[in-house]
Amino acid sequence: MKSPGQDKQDTTVEISHFNSDPFDDSRCTATMSGCSSSGIHFIADRHFLKDTPVYIRLKNGSSMCASGAHPEEIRTAAVAWVKWSRPMEDGNLPRYEIGVQYCR
Repeated sequence: MKSPGQDKQDTTVEISHFNSDPFDDSRCTATMSGCSSSGIHFIADRHFLKDTPVYIRLKNGSSMCASGAHPEEIRTAAVAWVKWSRPMEDGNLPRYEIGVQYCR
């Protein structure tokens, strides 16, 4: 259940290239912006190429979801494909919006 005062902006996502070394540079932490039963949209400080297989894990707030998705449909750990990744133009730090689709 969603706890009081918690929303999808509080949800941290850990993402890395699928089957990568746990200590390599491909791992990053992102903030979830939206989710559904088929995937997640998040903001990260690194770019992932389209069609890259990734491993994602929700670190907190796993019950946050977009309208139409039930909390039990949201995966707390999954393999997914990057469907799109684009740079954001806000501030000096590099930031990217990334959309991933769960593998079936």
